[in-house]
Amino acid sequence: MDREVLFDLYKVDPDINYVGRQIAEQSYIQALQRIHDLQTMDGRQRVLHFLEKSPGLINRVQKQHLASYLGMHRSKVLIFISKANNVSNDE
Repeated sequence: MDREVLFDLYKVDPDINYVGRQIAEQSYIQALQRIHDLQTMDGRQRVLHFLEKSPGLINRVQKQHLASYLGMHRSKVLIFISKANNVSNDE
């Protein structure tokens, strides 16, 4: 959808304007949280947080993409995932 078309819809329908603003606000909050997590968590914590937050994605996303998303090297991500799986299997 073209930006001008979207802005025209916002002018015509206040409900669409409200929904669009809500989506933008949620995206902004998620981006801030991700930046905070990258700055304050170590690699192991980032992987564990991801596994806790999005357990179904681990088998659907290529590890190189996950590593990039987490700001880490692929090999480190694989090590932390392996360790997390070993801990959960031991329980």
